[in-house]
Amino acid sequence: MIFLSNVKKKPANSQPRRSGSSTGANRPSTGNKNATRSQTSRERAANAPQRKQKPNAHGKEKNTFFLLLELIGLIFKRIFQRVGACLALVSLAVAGFFSKLFRKIDLSYFGEYKAVAAVLGVLAIIVVAAGLIWYTTNKNAYEIYYNGESVGVISANVNITPESLMATLTGRITNDTGSRINPLGVISVTPVHAKQVETEDALLAKLIDVLIYEAELMQISLDGEVIGILRNKDDFEMLKNMLYADYRRDGVLIAEGFSEDLEGIGLFGDLDDIVTVDKLYDYLTGTYETTVSYVIKDGDSLWAISAMHDTPLEVICEINGISSDEINNLRVGRELLIPARRPVLSVVLTYEHIYDTELPYDRQTSLNPTLPAGESRIVIVGMNGTARITEHVTEINGYEHSREKIGEEILISPTTEHVDVGPS
Repeated sequence: MIFLSNVKKKPANSQPRRSGSSTGANRPSTGNKNATRSQTSRERAANAPQRKQKPNAHGKEKNTFFLLLELIGLIFKRIFQRVGACLALVSLAVAGFFSKLFRKIDLSYFGEYKAVAAVLGVLAIIVVAAGLIWYTTNKNAYEIYYNGESVGVISANVNITPESLMATLTGRITNDTGSRINPLGVISVTPVHAKQVETEDALLAKLIDVLIYEAELMQISLDGEVIGILRNKDDFEMLKNMLYADYRRDGVLIAEGFSEDLEGIGLFGDLDDIVTVDKLYDYLTGTYETTVSYVIKDGDSLWAISAMHDTPLEVICEINGISSDEINNLRVGRELLIPARRPVLSVVLTYEHIYDTELPYDRQTSLNPTLPAGESRIVIVGMNGTARITEHVTEINGYEHSREKIGEEILISPTTEHVDVGPS
């Protein structure tokens, strides 16, 4: 800006310099020249019109402007407290910067609207800057990673942590497969700003597809040899109940098991290795070919031995090298090898058998000389008693294998019979 007070005016009585005057008489000396210049300046200042001193309205406007800036700062501070402390500090810093900047600017250029224009300018700059900062720093979503690779983005409105995600996945897979699982790998969650997010169900479906885990399975072995893997312990119990059901009968069952060692061991493995319960049941109820030894006893015949083992007579003779002449002349004590089919698994059931049995009475005789020779007379009539017997009966594949008496209770004691006899 150019102010009129700074323009130099020529004095009214100043004389123009004559171009032709070069004599020394007319040229003033150096000292007189300086004195003349000082006098001219004083005269010019004295002759200049005096201006009235205006009040400093510019300073008052500046004070009003700074008050407005402080008010804006407080307003934005309150607003950005809901967005974040970072934005509040940024807004205050911007306000402070522009307050210092406007101290150096002559606001008279804006005329009577200079304060309003300045406030609106600062306000617009702060709003734009805060909006950009908020847009770039606001985390409205979570990006989910599995083993370092992005799986998807979900809204921040859903409360999610790596632990809660892993627990949810474990529960869903356990319900779907029927086996407890041991999840492998690492899930991480990173706050991000995203325009598009996925639903929670869609994200979980993606995680289930990529999640690596081991399932808690039941390895089944027979006499130490692995014969299959079932889904869980419940399937193993179902298999055993199916095997027992084939031979159960009415009665008090006190124990059940197998002749062979059928064992289930829990371990973590691959679900693809699972076999069905029906497949293992078919295998365990099957038979296999083997040979058994039989020692000939007195009174045995090859026909009886053949029928006992359900094996053709010709097969027994062929395996043991028995000629047709030896069929009827078997040597007692000779050991025969007999082909036989044996079940893969033998079911052993033990029942409690309780029954009552009669106890016979004893007879006691006494010599009575008064009786004729060879005669007898019953003095006390004998009576049988009753006993209750408890036995454990063991059956293998439905056939009785052994019987063990474990208890006897006398219900009625027998009465001893007393008889008198005459002399012989």
